[in-house]
Amino acid sequence: MDQRHARARSRSRTGAGASAPAGWEEVSSLDLLRGLLDDGENFAVRLLLAQGVDVEALGGATAPSEVDGPGPVLSEPNDTLLARLTMPARLASASAFEAVVELGHNYVGCEHLIVGLTATQGRDRDVLAAHGVEATALRQAILAGTAGVALERTRAADQNTAALADLTRRLEAIKRQLAGAAGA
Repeated sequence: MDQRHARARSRSRTGAGASAPAGWEEVSSLDLLRGLLDDGENFAVRLLLAQGVDVEALGGATAPSEVDGPGPVLSEPNDTLLARLTMPARLASASAFEAVVELGHNYVGCEHLIVGLTATQGRDRDVLAAHGVEATALRQAILAGTAGVALERTRAADQNTAALADLTRRLEAIKRQLAGAAGA
């Protein structure tokens, strides 16, 4: 079920790379948060800014050297992100997938990941809570944001339909004029 947006996947890797030793990278929930915030252009960051969260201060509160819990039990480096997630990061990812289902979406984006990070116990949630970020408010903002997008798409479709109807009327009038001129 790897339907994650390319941006979310990229942000996850960026966050992990901030503190990764060569050849083996444990990816903590704090790495996920850091990667998400480093992007600065995703929907999650826009939601945080809209809620008055100081994103720079939030990013500064996630030190690259912090580990949030036990890492994966593997004997050698593995290139898959899931295999490198610490337990808190895995729980946050699972909560992100739950948010996708609850919100009725068919993709996993950064906005779902930030909800997942706020929904689990751990250092990431503590950091987010200290900066005023709450899962319930984020879910409501995501619903409002996606409803706004849907409304804009509907309006654009209505405008396109009206423009097409107008164009059709004009072409019919031209057709009638040409038919009248040909018959005269």
